[in-house]
Amino acid sequence: MLQARPKNELDGMNSLLEELSGSSGEAVCILPEVGMLIKKRFLGIGLLARESWAGAAFTLTNDLCLSRYYSYHFMVIASCSDLLRNLMDAQSDRMGCPQRNELFRIFEEELCRLADHLCFFFRKHIEPNQKAPVCWQEHVILKMAAENFRIAGLIAARLPSAGLADILCTYLGRFATGARTFSVGELLYYVDFIMALSGIVSNDGIDELELAEKLIGINFNQLAFFVYEKDKLSLSVRHLSSAGKIAVLKERAGLPLAISSAADLAYDRRLPSLEQMLRYWITEELVLLEAEITRSLPMNLVPKIKLNIPVAQLALIIRLFYQLRFFAEDNLSVIFQFFSANFESKRQQAISPKSLSNEYYDASQITAARVLELLENMIRQLRTTYFPVVAAIGITFLFR
Repeated sequence: MLQARPKNELDGMNSLLEELSGSSGEAVCILPEVGMLIKKRFLGIGLLARESWAGAAFTLTNDLCLSRYYSYHFMVIASCSDLLRNLMDAQSDRMGCPQRNELFRIFEEELCRLADHLCFFFRKHIEPNQKAPVCWQEHVILKMAAENFRIAGLIAARLPSAGLADILCTYLGRFATGARTFSVGELLYYVDFIMALSGIVSNDGIDELELAEKLIGINFNQLAFFVYEKDKLSLSVRHLSSAGKIAVLKERAGLPLAISSAADLAYDRRLPSLEQMLRYWITEELVLLEAEITRSLPMNLVPKIKLNIPVAQLALIIRLFYQLRFFAEDNLSVIFQFFSANFESKRQQAISPKSLSNEYYDASQITAARVLELLENMIRQLRTTYFPVVAAIGITFLFR
């Protein structure tokens, strides 16, 4: 079942801009007194929309409805921004009608204020992947431009790690000109990024460790920065033994999450958080290190058990056990390897799996007689120990 489109609280803005385009689609010139009325109407629509948005936060029943409602209005703002730009670029150039140009400037400022309002109060309900309104993108980039320039300059000049400096300056450079189109989520994260770094990037110097922790805290999950953090951690444990590396990595993996409480905070929403990527890598490293320690251990930590029977008799006993389903293991090769690794025969300290296999399939009658005698002794021992009355009767009967 198709869901109904949310109510458009900004519908009057679209209609007003379409009226201003005239029948030919070109912007028409506007008389001053008419311009005042249009301005009042346009700003009034924005004021009523803000009131409706505030009321919706208390009347709509669930997060899905709220997200559809507020995201839809962000799309309407983007649509109005595009229509307004088309009017501004129409054949009646803005120089031909100062009143119209001033009015359009006011319209763009109001659209930016409406977008700011939605982001400030209802950010978690706005779809981050939708295209940002053109005028609002320019507004955000211009507002952050001076701080962007200051931070990028100080990082390039003062950050000890040239690799990290290049990562951060490349990211900041994407917003220096505004030549590309950004999504709403990208612009909101950019503002968070600037605000987070403003307090720690100063003329007095940059603490690289503090900077890296801040970037982890704001989930700067860019792959290049993940590699930087991974390499830095690898370098810090390089001088340690495998056991020492395991201890440090486990301690790092056990630290509390450094991610901000804002669930929507991420450089790239398609990737896991930076903290998760680091923990995944640490888990893989721990597996490799533990395997390395296992490989370095002696093959036999427990000494072999010496038997008072030759290999031939041992192989026949193994055969009996196998045929009577004493072993849960069906693979004879595994069984031969186990016995050769853990037992010595009467005459051989090292029993090979191959010699066990040969004797297993080629037991002689003499060997069988020796094993039978051994088994009969075992039975006699069981009767004497656990069935003494039966054993005594047997002895009495034997000497009658």
